[in-house]
Amino acid sequence: MKSLIIFFITLIFGPFITQSAPSPAVPAPQAILTVEEFALGGVGFGGQSSDGEIVFEQIISRNDNLEQFLQIYAKGNNQSKMYSMVAFYYLDRDLYEHIKANHINRDPAPTLMWAQGCSWETVPCQYIFPRIEEGAYERFIPEELRPPSSNENESDSATSPNSTETESSGMG
Repeated sequence: MKSLIIFFITLIFGPFITQSAPSPAVPAPQAILTVEEFALGGVGFGGQSSDGEIVFEQIISRNDNLEQFLQIYAKGNNQSKMYSMVAFYYLDRDLYEHIKANHINRDPAPTLMWAQGCSWETVPCQYIFPRIEEGAYERFIPEELRPPSSNENESDSATSPNSTETESSGMG
């Protein structure tokens, strides 16, 4: 009898229990051209990824990422230009430095809407450059595009064959 009750409950409520929530719509790549805020990292009450972040991660993982970000920089608003600047920092450092110099020397300084956590504020574009250079957005870059960190170099030298030989010869 107990099995029969469980069967009927499963039959009636099963579709509601096993149904997953619909996945959110993925924004189209061109959506980054008109994003309303520059945000890499969770924003808002629920810490959601912004549309710009979602599209940024799609494009940075592509083989033609530099070409795509050049087009975004040329056609997009200031928010989308900053997504491009993050990409340029990792894809072509000389290009990044050249464009950065043009931004810094403009008067009046261009501004953008920047979102972080639960706050949104209008800031000069040049406010973002130190954050890029400090690695604040590195976690959104595929590992193969990141520069080697100093910690990796230190751990490599600690496990090199020469250091192992020196350590083992001192123990004998």
